[in-house]
Amino acid sequence: MAAPRIFNPKDIILFQTNRFVVCNKPSGLTCSGGAVGENTLYTMLLEWQGRPYSEHPIRPVHRIDRLTSGINLFGKDKLSARFLSKLFEPNKDPLSDNENNTQPTRKLEKWYLIAVEGLLPVGKTGTINLPINDRPVDEFNYRVEVDSPLGGKSALTEYSVLAASNKLSFILAKPRTGRRHQIRAHFAHIGYPILNDPQYNPNCADRNALMHLHAYKLFIPGLCDYFKDISLPKELMAPIPPHFQETLRGMGCRMEDFGPILSNLSPYQTKQRPGARIYSLPLNSPLNTLNL
Repeated sequence: MAAPRIFNPKDIILFQTNRFVVCNKPSGLTCSGGAVGENTLYTMLLEWQGRPYSEHPIRPVHRIDRLTSGINLFGKDKLSARFLSKLFEPNKDPLSDNENNTQPTRKLEKWYLIAVEGLLPVGKTGTINLPINDRPVDEFNYRVEVDSPLGGKSALTEYSVLAASNKLSFILAKPRTGRRHQIRAHFAHIGYPILNDPQYNPNCADRNALMHLHAYKLFIPGLCDYFKDISLPKELMAPIPPHFQETLRGMGCRMEDFGPILSNLSPYQTKQRPGARIYSLPLNSPLNTLNL
């Protein structure tokens, strides 16, 4: 068994305010929960803020799989986490407690970068529109089923092929729904499993290898809508992890080859030491008037 890796939370902070923190989660690190005594991104953030587990105001706003790397968002208190969680929900106004409100959708958009086995035409765009049954097929190896005869929930994944060589394809994927293991299961179902995916790729012999699924970008217009009195980025982007970069180099790819898709990094990443600055949301911000 591979030795556990040691992470420093301050090395993976992308952006933070006094209300929330955005992390670039490494592959292999659980977001929260996990086995008893397991080191998770959540427990690391608690330790980093000097707060014991019995006083845990930090709350995950959303979760990505343990083997997935990339953007992970946490609220620093219950109010902030509740507000940000509503940004993930379609047709919900984060400032309203009315469950039947009909405000315009403030759903954030998510982009993922993946490397799959098999060659797809470069420049090809497509949509995988197949339902997912998220009831476990195997209780010891949790998997979901795509297009199951038992039915399932609608699932839609859009994608664009950025590069292809050396029996691999580099893809930008945009899930329009948020089903468990959606991208992993969808691409495996159409015959292009994600590289080093131990659950959906039958060719993955090394169970300790790092999966090539990276939560690259979040577009969150709701932050700017409600916090107009300070400068907040609409897009949060997580740099591609080293193991993924090495694979891309083996494909003969350079980051600059993909233009604004990958090279248009925000100033808080390129000019600012991660975790060095905390943006303070004013006391009269909408969060303080939200009745939870």
